Amino acid sequence: MRLSIPMVISNAGQSLYNIADIYFVGKLGKDAVAAVASSGMFLIMIMTVSMGLSIATQAMVSRFFGAKQPERAQQAVV
Repeated sequence: MRLSIPMVISNAGQSLYNIADIYFVGKLGKDAVAAVASSGMFLIMIMTVSMGLSIATQAMVSRFFGAKQPERAQQAVV
C-alpha cells in the first residue's frame, strides 16, 4: 500500500491538469473537449503502468542489494 501512494498522488495531479485543460478547451466546442478527455485518459493509463513497473523494479533492486545479491539486482533492471 505504501508503494502506491506516489502513483495515486501523480494520477490525482494529472487529473487536475486534465480538468483545467477541459475548462479552457471547452470554449472551443464539443469536439475539442472530447479530444482532450480521451487523450487524457490514454495518458493516465500509460503513466500508471510505467510508474507501477518503475516502483516495482526499484523495490526489487533495493531488496537484492540489501541481500548482497548484486547480480540478481542487475537481472531485475534488465
